[in-house]
Amino acid sequence: MKHNLLPKRFTKKKDKAYFASKSELLTWVSTTLNLEIKSIEETQTGAIFCQLLDAAHPGTIRMNKVNWKAKLETEYISNFKLFQEGLIKNNIEKPINIQRLSKGKNQELIELLQWLYGHHIELGIDSNNYDAIKKRNGNNFIYYGQKMTLRRVRTPLRNG
Repeated sequence: MKHNLLPKRFTKKKDKAYFASKSELLTWVSTTLNLEIKSIEETQTGAIFCQLLDAAHPGTIRMNKVNWKAKLETEYISNFKLFQEGLIKNNIEKPINIQRLSKGKNQELIELLQWLYGHHIELGIDSNNYDAIKKRNGNNFIYYGQKMTLRRVRTPLRNG
C-alpha cells in the first residue's frame, strides 16, 4: 500500500516545490530577487522571506521597514514579524516558528522556502515582472552570519 506523504490540498504543480533541492531554491531566490544568495543560512535574517512574499502579494509587506543589513537576532525577529503580518494580511494560514527561523535552523528555513516556492508556483507568479531592486529601494542585502576569522599564529624560530 502506497502512502502519500503530502497533504491532499496540494496541487500537482505545487508538489514539486516540496522536493526542490537547496540549489534549486537558492537559484529561484537569486533570480526572483535579483540577489546572489549562496547558502540557505543567508535567509535567516527574514528580509528575503519578506520580499518573496511581497513578490507574490505586492504591497502587503512594508518594504521600507525591512532591515536589509540585519546583524542581530532581534533584528531578524523584527523582519520575520513583518513577514508574519504579511501572511495575516493575505489571510494565509501558515504557522511559522520565528524563534527557530531567526536562529538559522536549516530545516525550518528550507521548509519555509519550499512553501513560498510552491506558493509562487500555485499563484503563477512571473518573477520577470517584479522589480526587486526598486521594491527594496536600492538596498543591498548584506548577510553577516556566523563568520569565523582565522588568525595566523607566529611561532618563534628555534636555533639549534
